[in-house]
Amino acid sequence: SRGVFLRPPLFASPADIALLPRSLRPLTASLKVERRTAITNSPRCDFFGSGAASSAGADKVGVNTAAIARPELINEIADRFGNQVLVLSVDARRGSTVSGFEVTTHGGRTGTGIDAFTWIEEASARGIGEILLNSMDADGTRAGYDTEMIRQVREITHVPLIASGGAGKLADFSAALAAGADALLAASVFHFQTFTIGEVKADLARHGYSVRLE
Repeated sequence: SRGVFLRPPLFASPADIALLPRSLRPLTASLKVERRTAITNSPRCDFFGSGAASSAGADKVGVNTAAIARPELINEIADRFGNQVLVLSVDARRGSTVSGFEVTTHGGRTGTGIDAFTWIEEASARGIGEILLNSMDADGTRAGYDTEMIRQVREITHVPLIASGGAGKLADFSAALAAGADALLAASVFHFQTFTIGEVKADLARHGYSVRLE
């Protein structure tokens, strides 16, 4: 099966997620968590949409701003459902912090003053299952993934790392994996048909990475 990661505003409500065909699962949904009661006793995470709880049917959930505002949310989700369901999205950019990387919100437009590496270390200790590391400096540039940031984050956590932001040519994918990423996210190169997913997989295979080619 294929993995799908949804981020607002691509889908406006949990009802949209429920309409997805099962062939698109496993599914990670990144939605707004407004209050603690969004975390229910359902075997899958429930989300609030239009003010009412709705079973969204996602296999994993992504958190970002809500966890920054209240880090205990990570513990609550991990304790209730297991850390395998929880993806922490970190929108990081270079800034005047100890590590040189700052956590941002609102698509990189708002700085928090929080050191990105300190936040990743705390979140890892609290129980996140994966990290989606978004380089806001590289995002949209097609100049390559921020391999320096990937390499440094890999040194401070053993949590599976998904690198995002900057893919522009085939060589960028293998470079990000070599820097320490466990998985990769790309968007515009596929939207604008710069190359296909199959071409990326074939290139990764040529570099010695195990990928499913069928």
